[in-house]
Amino acid sequence: MLIDSHVLRSKDAQVQLSTLWALADMPESDQSAVVAMEALTKTENQHDRWMLDAATSAAATSSQSFLMLACQQSSSLPPVLETTAIVAQHVARTGSAAAMQAIVAKLSDAPTEIVSAILDGWSKGWQV
Repeated sequence: MLIDSHVLRSKDAQVQLSTLWALADMPESDQSAVVAMEALTKTENQHDRWMLDAATSAAATSSQSFLMLACQQSSSLPPVLETTAIVAQHVARTGSAAAMQAIVAKLSDAPTEIVSAILDGWSKGWQV
């Protein structure tokens, strides 16, 4: 319902920020991952610490969808790489073998920087 509303297209940064935080509290969805990725790639958000934190939280909630989406990105902006590593670390901590298998299947087509961010996150999050 929130994703289908016009609130995501608001020009008010506070509304956008609140929307991302709300998505972080919702169940995992492909659409939430897309919204988080869009927030991370918006020019006006590149140096907005609060917006990037909220987008990272929303991405972590939809971790598998977000990482699979990250593998399809053609550009590797620093906020995308940083969030990808954080979300990959989160996935490694949860120990979801199914999620990791699905992501591994996408790595061969992913940009090198994204693959590196995912593997770095997994290595930091993996509990031995």
